[in-house]
Amino acid sequence: MSKTRNSYSIEFKKEAAQQYINGDESLRKVCARLGIADDRTLRDWVGKVQRGESLEDGRGKGDHPRREQIERVPDL
Repeated sequence: MSKTRNSYSIEFKKEAAQQYINGDESLRKVCARLGIADDRTLRDWVGKVQRGESLEDGRGKGDHPRREQIERVPDL
């Protein structure tokens, strides 16, 4: 059985991270209230917000850091 990956908007991620940063609830409580299945997900978003990094996940995008290397590998 495979797990389905949830996809969250950038706005949702920012709001969720800010609710944890500015609030008095634990990480797990914020996740439960917002329906985020894994607290590692919110922890990652909080870290990115605090470091000023982008919250875009990049899945399915053409700008994967190794994509250029992968595309240059010759067929054998």
